[in-house]
Amino acid sequence: MKVIELLNKIANGEADEMAMIKFANGDYCNIRIFFDRYIMDRENLNLDIQVDNKIEKIPKKNENGDVYLYSNEALEIIDKINEIIDKIQE
Repeated sequence: MKVIELLNKIANGEADEMAMIKFANGDYCNIRIFFDRYIMDRENLNLDIQVDNKIEKIPKKNENGDVYLYSNEALEIIDKINEIIDKIQE
């Protein structure tokens, strides 16, 4: 999606300002921060972005299925955070 398309969605009330934007370089920010940090000029209106309302859980395993070595306390915190993310997404 181009930034100009995002502007149209905002103007039509179709975009939540807390929705996350993912840039082509892998950076993330929400729509509100995007407008606070970036100057809107013609060049920026053609940036490719991806709007995603989904919050990703903290993984306990990598892509190969190998378990990360977290302490028991860290695992408990990760479980709680992931539980909160599940509730937010319901």
